[in-house]
Amino acid sequence: LFAQGNLYDLRGNWNHDGNGRRTKLIVKEQQGNKSSGTMHGNPLINGVISGNKVTFTRDIPQRQDYTGTITVDSDGNVRMSGTFTPVGSNSLYKWNSEKLNKWGV
Repeated sequence: LFAQGNLYDLRGNWNHDGNGRRTKLIVKEQQGNKSSGTMHGNPLINGVISGNKVTFTRDIPQRQDYTGTITVDSDGNVRMSGTFTPVGSNSLYKWNSEKLNKWGV
């Protein structure tokens, strides 16, 4: 379930849905509570894991800041979900991701 210490290990491929747009989210690196990767081929930066909370930024011209919660069900399915906001907007959009591999697989 956990990487180093009490942190979730988010590395790997995720099926991602951001406001109805489906793609792959890939967490390529995780060092302690910091993570980075790609989504829609764009860099994910400033990833931070704190308990079951996650934040990251999709680094595009109209940057998108994501916040969410990590959950693991009794079958080992790992999900993240929350909201994102494009910089310069007051709008909140929903997102969710499901890890392709269950914990321990």
